[in-house]
Parts: sequence; C-alpha cells; structure tokens
Amino acid sequence: TWQHIFIPVLPTAMLSYACAPMPYVLGLLARHAPALAKEPVEEEVLYVHLETGKIAGGAEPSDEAPSLPRPISQALERSLGVHLRNGKKSRLDNQAVADAVLNLCMVQLLGHYRRCLAPPPPPAAPPARERRDGLHPRMDDEAFFSGAPQFSQPFLRAMRSSQLLEAFVREYADMSDESRKHSAFERACAAPLAMVADTRPSARGELLSRAASAAAAA
Repeated sequence: TWQHIFIPVLPTAMLSYACAPMPYVLGLLARHAPALAKEPVEEEVLYVHLETGKIAGGAEPSDEAPSLPRPISQALERSLGVHLRNGKKSRLDNQAVADAVLNLCMVQLLGHYRRCLAPPPPPAAPPARERRDGLHPRMDDEAFFSGAPQFSQPFLRAMRSSQLLEAFVREYADMSDESRKHSAFERACAAPLAMVADTRPSARGELLSRAASAAAAA
C-alpha cells in the first residue's frame, strides 16, 4: 500500500503540498495547472495527464538508479502488452492488469520474505529489545537480500533505503493469520507459480515466462 501523501483532487488552498520534499501522488484539475506552475515545485516531479496520457517533467534517468530486474520487467511487459491489445478491442481489464503487476513483480521480488522471519515469541515471553537498524525485529535482512535471485539482489538492496520496503515488511510480518487469508499478496505467494526453490536465473526466467503466459491468459 502507498505509505505517503495521496490526495485524489488537490484544492487550490493546498497547492503548496506539491512542494513537499517527500513522495506523493496528487490529483489536480486542469484549470488549476497555471496556479501550480507558480509554486516552487521540485524538478523531479512527474506530471501525468489522465485524459491524454501524456507524461511530462521528472528528473533525468540516473545511471546509479536501480532498474527493475530485466527478467521481471520483460515478463511484465509481455503480459501488460497482451492486456493493452485486448483493451483496444474491448474494455481494458483493470483487474487483470493489477494481477499481472502483483504476480510478475511484487511476488517475484518480495514473496520470499516469510522465509526470512523468525517465529513470533510466545505470548508469555518478555518483549524482545527491538532492533532499530533492520527491516523488522524478526527479519534476517541479509537472508532476505541474498535469498532473492541474483538478478534481483541489486534492486532489493537499493530499495533498502526506502521507507516503502520497511513499511511493507512490517505490515506483512505483523499481519494476523485472519488478515493474511484475505490478502491478495499472500494468496498470490501461495499459488503454484508464485515461487520456486531453484532461484538460478535460468529457472527463474522459465518460471516468469510461464507466469506471464498464465497472467496474460487470465
């Protein structure tokens, strides 16, 4: 889930929110764009015109910025391409697109997190001293990063400095069993095509190819 500022329609009295030095998603009516242009908005802000699909702004790509692992991005592109082509013939299936992102991106990158969690202490046990430098008090961070496929490790390690990864791990690590049953992410992780024990690039690429085909056919 998005952990930062999200305002579907930004009132003119709150245009200064677009100058916040943090991640955000803000909706703005087109007629208010001239007023926003007068605000000292950061150069990195990306503008997406929802009616025309045009994208403007944003910082120049950096060579140091990690890219989504290629096997994952290729599988995702194939699946989304099928859905976009089908969407031109009929209405775009938003749920199928969301499922493709979930299965081919989120699950492949983060689905092994539970294998790196220590079991919770018994209710009667005294509270353990919480670590301040890790993703979660029960998480073996290094096992999480090194347990991912080799081609995903640089991307995940780069994500370590983001609040989103820490918020994700803490939310799912502390999730109740009942809530876990209703989590689309947890259900996707438990699916037969979700994860494989053999994480060699060749095996992983084959899995992603099969998963992309299944997602596109859904």
